[in-house]
Amino acid sequence: MKAEQKQFNCPVEATLSLIGRKYKPLVLWHLKSQPLHYMELQRLIPKAPKCSLVSSII
Repeated sequence: MKAEQKQFNCPVEATLSLIGRKYKPLVLWHLKSQPLHYMELQRLIPKAPKCSLVSSII
């Protein structure tokens, strides 16, 4: 069975489809220099809902 290829209009759209959810890029940016605990991430990204942070780090 052949996998369906997605067509993207710009590189940003392709990147977001790879990394996923709305807050995942922010989480990755904060984790790029050092590992952080969940509560530290929650303080750094206060507008992110708890369930979004949990799903971003799993």
